[in-house]
Amino acid sequence: MSTATLRLFPKITDAGLDELPQTHRKKIEDTLEPCATRRRADNIRHYAHGIGDDNPLWCDPASPRERA
Repeated sequence: MSTATLRLFPKITDAGLDELPQTHRKKIEDTLEPCATRRRADNIRHYAHGIGDDNPLWCDPASPRERA
């Protein structure tokens, strides 16, 4: 394994934090299309699990929302 590491995400630096107020309300132009464009029960359940929300309304297959 090489000592060089490929960074996929930007690093938070003091200079970056100083520039942050200048980017407030700046329009984001180059973005990718979201991977999920439809709200389905499994997408909602995966999101809820990802943020640690174990509310049965989102996670329980027997809930009224899941049967709709």
